[in-house]
Amino acid sequence: MRARDRALFALSVSTFAMGCSAILGLKDVSVNDSPADARVPDVAKQDAADAEAKDTFVPPSDATDTNDACAADTKFDPQNCGYCGHDCLGGACNVGVCEPTFIGGSDYFGALTLDANNVYIGGTESLIRVNKDGTNATTVAGPDFFFYLLNEAVVTQSYMFMTVGALQPGKFLRCPLNGCGSNHSQAVTFYNQGSPEALAIVGSNIFFSDFATQTVYRCNALDCSSGISKQGPNIFALSFASDGTTLFMSDLFGNSIKTCPLGNCLGPATFLTGVAGPFRMSTDTQNLYVPALNSGQVLQVTKQGATTPLASGQLRPFMTLVDGKNLYWTSIGNDLGNGHSNNGTVSRCPIANCANNIETLVSGLDSPRRIIADDTAIYYQTSVPSSSTTAVWRLAK
Repeated sequence: MRARDRALFALSVSTFAMGCSAILGLKDVSVNDSPADARVPDVAKQDAADAEAKDTFVPPSDATDTNDACAADTKFDPQNCGYCGHDCLGGACNVGVCEPTFIGGSDYFGALTLDANNVYIGGTESLIRVNKDGTNATTVAGPDFFFYLLNEAVVTQSYMFMTVGALQPGKFLRCPLNGCGSNHSQAVTFYNQGSPEALAIVGSNIFFSDFATQTVYRCNALDCSSGISKQGPNIFALSFASDGTTLFMSDLFGNSIKTCPLGNCLGPATFLTGVAGPFRMSTDTQNLYVPALNSGQVLQVTKQGATTPLASGQLRPFMTLVDGKNLYWTSIGNDLGNGHSNNGTVSRCPIANCANNIETLVSGLDSPRRIIADDTAIYYQTSVPSSSTTAVWRLAK
């Protein structure tokens, strides 16, 4: 198991945060318990909300214009950055562009999710909850050897669901929102074997994958104690995406995307082949967005399987995110060893015309990986240089 150095983490994050200026998440799911970030939005049920989503994106060419209506210097005013009313949410405004702010971290890459008020950050032995502005960090699960690597977390109005893997036996478990309790007295473990990885709530279903057994499992989204059913076999499912009727699974070692109806995943079909390293994908009502890590492409795939490369030449694209208007993705950058890089990026483009309007939001990053969003900001995860620890940053849209 990876040894952790808490003192090094504090020092590394402090140093990293001071260099922030130099270095420059998802909709709610409609189920009975309303998961705040299930990583797989029930797209069919959120069309109306997406249509009303606030469009805070202004092209860079407009961002330096001063709007006399608010009597602000929109080049440097963090409450009116680029245009009136564009708040950098604690970040600096540099020539009309918001800079990111550090909000928290963990001892290793793990879960990253959110609810209305908080961000949840997983590591090797704990899940940390922190306010979106970086205040009031609280450990709600762990830290101890009950966990190894907290891969995924889904937060609903009542519970936190988690997959814990890498060191067998792994776990799929649930805790109340206020935490797992002393010695995990409030934890309910539904599955205790293998190496659980991907996790998502879609409608009334909760899905998780087990890398060790190459299997996808399903249970009721509110209470898996009624039973867990074995679904798709022979799938190294790293991530899930859904349009509300169909489940899409990225089969990492099969270099493919598998699919099945939500209600019956016993015989998954191969939807797309030849995807070189499909990592953490996302979806909207029309398309899948697949980061192909090994080919350096970000792919748009229609529900009929037609594939269009939206971005090529990316340095190991890791995760995509759609918010109804824009597509975001992280690219890890070139491998410097031990999971580090110095040229990772966070990028964005408008969904309607992505290929011709790719914008690098943040560059020069150390191995950016997971990314999530709410209506006003994105939150992304990076390595801390010369350390095994990670940092999470908030950047106003």
